[in-house]
Amino acid sequence: MDDELERIWNSSRQKQLVSYHEPALFNELDSKLNEFEMVIKKRDRREITTASIFIPICSIAAFFTTGLTQIGLILACFSCILIIYMLIRGRRHRVENYAVPVETYLIQHKQYLIKQRALLNNVLYWYILPIAISCVLFMVGLNPEKGLKIPLVIVIPINILVYYLNKMAVKKVFDPLIEKISSAINSLNNPNL
Repeated sequence: MDDELERIWNSSRQKQLVSYHEPALFNELDSKLNEFEMVIKKRDRREITTASIFIPICSIAAFFTTGLTQIGLILACFSCILIIYMLIRGRRHRVENYAVPVETYLIQHKQYLIKQRALLNNVLYWYILPIAISCVLFMVGLNPEKGLKIPLVIVIPINILVYYLNKMAVKKVFDPLIEKISSAINSLNNPNL
């Protein structure tokens, strides 16, 4: 009886190890990364298409206007070019080689996500301010009597919304995904943890 109690006691003290199916974990992570990649591609395509449409429109309109309106339209063209450049530059770090070891694949994705996160964290400088300045100049040039009242009432709230939506995307999408990739890399490096 004492031997049996001792055996039960010893067996209850052993740690219960949580086991997980590593390939399933990486398949789930890969699925999320591919889904995320599609969202980034859609965003880039949408923004580049919109900017590409606005460049000729603003160029033609600038030809027929003068003063602040013309400066605003020319600046809008350069803003659209900057947006296209920044989004294409962000693509440089996209994972292209899938025939690599899992750890290398995850490290490449992590680097890509870090670059995309930096792109969104800096959206104020390459997206919001250039467009906002060109919009304000354009609107003031169209209606100089109203001054800055109407442009600022329209432009500022929209830009604040864009800024905070990007910050929220970084916090709720990029940071957790980067953390999951880091955890997966750590589990590959330290399988006993």
